[in-house]
Amino acid sequence: MNKELRNARILRISDVVAYVGLSRSTIYFLIKSRAFPAPAKIGKCSCWLIVDIDSWIENKFSKQQNGGEK
Repeated sequence: MNKELRNARILRISDVVAYVGLSRSTIYFLIKSRAFPAPAKIGKCSCWLIVDIDSWIENKFSKQQNGGEK
């Protein structure tokens, strides 16, 4: 396991909503359209690694700054 994953936090949907500022339904819509990282299942809970969410945020901002996506 790499060092980044060893120190990664696991987020539940309520944490992801607060972290990215999108609604729960928007997050699940983006997952369905493959525009947001899919969660891992731990039991019945959907969970995300914060490093995956951070990568998604960085990707969104780099595309905007490079004139790609708006």
